[in-house]
Amino acid sequence: MEFKEGVREANPIEEIASQYTQLSKDGSRRLKGLCPFHTETEASFVVYPETQSWHCFGCGRDGDVFDLVMARENLLFPEALCWLAKRANMPLPSLSPDDLRHVEEERVTEDILSLATEFYHQQLMGDTPLARWCRDYLQKRGVTSESIQELKLGVASGSGLLDFLHSQGIKEEIALRAGLLKERNGKLVDFFKGRIIFPCLRHGRTSWLIGRVVRNNLPKYLGLPIPKSPYMSTLMMGQPAVIIVEGPLDAIALWQWGYSAIALIGTAIKDEWLPQFEKLDRVYICLDSDAPGKEAALVATEKLGLKSRLVRLPEGVDDPADFVEKGHTREEFEQLLVEAQDIIEYQINQIPHDVDRLRLPDRLRPIMERLSELEPAKAEAYFRHRVAPRFGLNERELSAYRSTISQLRRELRQKLKGEGNKVQEKMQPELLEAKHEQEKTDPALSGKVDELLQNPALLYLAGGMIQRLGVAGEGANIRLLYLIVTSRILTNPISATLKGESASGKSYVVEKVLAAFPPSAYLAITGMSRQALVYREEPFAHRTIVIFERPGMDAADYNIRTLQSEGKLVFEVAEKNAETNRWETRRVEKEGPTNFIFTTTGPELYPENETRHWSLLMDESPRQTLAAKLESAKRYHRENGSTEEELAIWRQVQMELKPLKVHIPYAPWLAEHTPNRPLRMRRDFNRLLALIEVVALLYQKQRHVGEDGALEAGLSDYFIARELADQVFPASLSRINKKVEALVQEVERIYQDKKTKGEETPVVKPGEIASALDVATGSVSRWLRPAVEVGLVEVVSETAKGYIRSVRPGNVIPKVSNALPTIEELAEAFPVLASGFKAIHPITGEELTLEEELTAACVKNS
Repeated sequence: MEFKEGVREANPIEEIASQYTQLSKDGSRRLKGLCPFHTETEASFVVYPETQSWHCFGCGRDGDVFDLVMARENLLFPEALCWLAKRANMPLPSLSPDDLRHVEEERVTEDILSLATEFYHQQLMGDTPLARWCRDYLQKRGVTSESIQELKLGVASGSGLLDFLHSQGIKEEIALRAGLLKERNGKLVDFFKGRIIFPCLRHGRTSWLIGRVVRNNLPKYLGLPIPKSPYMSTLMMGQPAVIIVEGPLDAIALWQWGYSAIALIGTAIKDEWLPQFEKLDRVYICLDSDAPGKEAALVATEKLGLKSRLVRLPEGVDDPADFVEKGHTREEFEQLLVEAQDIIEYQINQIPHDVDRLRLPDRLRPIMERLSELEPAKAEAYFRHRVAPRFGLNERELSAYRSTISQLRRELRQKLKGEGNKVQEKMQPELLEAKHEQEKTDPALSGKVDELLQNPALLYLAGGMIQRLGVAGEGANIRLLYLIVTSRILTNPISATLKGESASGKSYVVEKVLAAFPPSAYLAITGMSRQALVYREEPFAHRTIVIFERPGMDAADYNIRTLQSEGKLVFEVAEKNAETNRWETRRVEKEGPTNFIFTTTGPELYPENETRHWSLLMDESPRQTLAAKLESAKRYHRENGSTEEELAIWRQVQMELKPLKVHIPYAPWLAEHTPNRPLRMRRDFNRLLALIEVVALLYQKQRHVGEDGALEAGLSDYFIARELADQVFPASLSRINKKVEALVQEVERIYQDKKTKGEETPVVKPGEIASALDVATGSVSRWLRPAVEVGLVEVVSETAKGYIRSVRPGNVIPKVSNALPTIEELAEAFPVLASGFKAIHPITGEELTLEEELTAACVKNS
């Protein structure tokens, strides 16, 4: 059931388990704590984030996140499902009695299959001739004893299952419905008799069973006679790529080498499985090397698209398990993955390089049709670097083929546009009305709202109100974030990323800023899969999408980037038709403009996203820590913060703002007096103008409106924008923010200290930097990367996986002057605007007036 899996995904087992016991890392893949179900002094409760399961080695209890909540909260499964959905703020679907019965039956089936898995596993680990033969067979096929235990492999001897199920209170009719038993000659017998059992483990529970023939000529693989799923989950370790193979032994062979692998139990990928691959960055197809396997691999790449790659095994190798058995190494298999081709590369290579020139356009037509579906830059890269060299195309021929691709792209857009209109017509009227629904203002608050909108200290007061909600310091970040959310009403709103360590309070700061806005202003999300934006029903236009804890959603980067650059998101999604029970393609269009706020512990986003955001850094100084502690203490010291009435007033302030056009008379002058390098300055300059624009919009009741109805941005708007932009501009231009600078200085200090002590070629390790700065070693490793990329630190050695092991100082930190003109310089250039200038500093609240001499000189010059 899709809703159940969505609830599971929104409630990571490590988060839920940490509510019941304190967890700590125990190795690289698991967490450990005291069992919440029995009294113990030594931790035996283990959580496995990769498989989203848990097991207590003391009392023997185990399961997934639903089992944990059911046991701790004393709930039935449907109740636990609703409990977790509410925790994740997921809307509960209207479940009919039949739906609830289906959910419960599915859970019961998993319970029975999990019990059977334990029974079969114990039979395999026994001392019978069959058990010994099967263990020997598995080990000859390369399956280790550890894998047999971890994957709970088993064997069905054909005796004892019915008695075991009876002992567990399982009735015969339920076991029959689950597929474990079948009738033969009037008797109930084990469905898998005489087969090695491969359980499909999902989140610590068994969802399906596969049996492989042991000795006779029965069908090689036999699955339970219930809805089939591929042999996966346990072997999918949360990696961004997966390898699809045919049989369980192939999947296990690759899993033991550290790969995520799944087995189809055959060659066909069913349409209903496709959503399970959507979150992955890469899917490798490595089916058997016989003719049916090769044909099925091509069909699979057609279904999975350009994220898939065709892996070709060497001559004489039947399948991945055979590859391992014949002595090939992991390094050799890794090279096969490197050489794997996508469907376009495969099609290109199927055309002889010396093909008749007159036939080439027809042969290339299917390839050009595929390229027309890609981003233009990607299509060009394929044609220039793959097609042109293979067939020796000259520039004239390349130009002709580009024209053909452009024409195909226009035809595709026209076709999608027509289909999209049809879909739009079918949308429920209430959804269309909800898109335009606005919160109603409270007339009783209008007086106070108007007072704020007329107050020259408006932005300073907004920040103070947010700080009274419980935020210590962070004055600049709070006011920048306030303006960024306000910028949602612009045509080109501003996006930002708030960066800091996990305990720095970045998400808390953002939450408090959002409290000053009506719910229609933003959409808050904790993590996001690739398709999450596509499937959300809420409107995106003129809303800020806030994504807390950015890591883990790299797959959504392209959709985010598209929304920011194109102002809308158009996507085709696969959905099951409730009437026909078949998967169909539906076109979804999400209108913008939309801006984003991310919070993250990482130093940088994906490069193409990083340049679309301003980076804000949390204050992680000891002084700020003390301030945060004192702020927390206020909650226990009867000190009042902002009231609900105050918040209502500030929310109404936002509702009163009109999206007026803003004229910035000094914009051309700023273009000439700000840096032209680096290249990202093109985007940063637009953000500066947008910041001035949103300040003017916020103060719209205090600004002059021209005859054309546009607001006139004054010097005070530039002053406020400049004071806040000063927090991000220098680092944006140089990529050297305060945190990177502190790391670089510490590298230099430790290096010089070692030289003073007599080391000839000293190196500095991340752990030494972490100890000196009192931060996590992982954080140091992440934040050293930007310093390495700009040459301030040199890498001396790395681990095999590319992690920094040691460094030494590089270039001297360059001095970065403020890239933005001062208010005095702007006043001299625009003396008329300088006359009578007055502004309130957005962070300190101080009143600023230009010196009388400067004002007089400006007026005289004018």
